[in-house]
Amino acid sequence: MKNSSRLIIFICSTLMIGAFFFPFWKIILEAPQYPGRIGDENLAKQNYW
Repeated sequence: MKNSSRLIIFICSTLMIGAFFFPFWKIILEAPQYPGRIGDENLAKQNYW
């Protein structure tokens, strides 16, 4: 293999390994929060109908 090919492979593999440890983006998923757990007294006292 030529030296230029080895250099390109080395650079690409280094970038791919770096992307594994330092990702390009971050995803945050949030769910709506409810006033209490299911069966909690606060939920039992509320009238939804």
